[in-house]
Amino acid sequence: MYFPTLFTRRVGGSGSVPLLGSDSAPTAAPSASMDNVLFTKFSNINGWPVHRVAVVCTAPAAPVAMPADLYMYEDRTQSWHKINASPVTITPGVVAFFDAVALLDMPNAQSNMAGVQTGSGAYALVVSNPGAEPSGTFTFAMGPDLTLA
Repeated sequence: MYFPTLFTRRVGGSGSVPLLGSDSAPTAAPSASMDNVLFTKFSNINGWPVHRVAVVCTAPAAPVAMPADLYMYEDRTQSWHKINASPVTITPGVVAFFDAVALLDMPNAQSNMAGVQTGSGAYALVVSNPGAEPSGTFTFAMGPDLTLA
């Protein structure tokens, strides 16, 4: 299996890797420079829709539960919207799931033919640092999940 989005955060030390918990709710439009954003289509080549976003994590030592929120970008309002009502727990070595928003195609009407069509999504993962993590690098990977909950 290959999760398409991979990013790292650190606890302690110094360097160019951002600190765990330093991310906040996104406000700017999604871009390739945002390392914690998953860009995905709403369905695969066979038409299966994305149902969830799967997240995995590795840690430098014993697993520690970290709260996380997932945001989706909506193009018409030009804003991010939090998907989960309360944080989802991410534990290293355990797959965590977030709901995904996957819209249907627009109706085949002349007024829709020249406009932007639904068909892709941008999801930003914001992981909090509850303060009990061991020092070192945490690696997160995200991918679109086609299975039902």
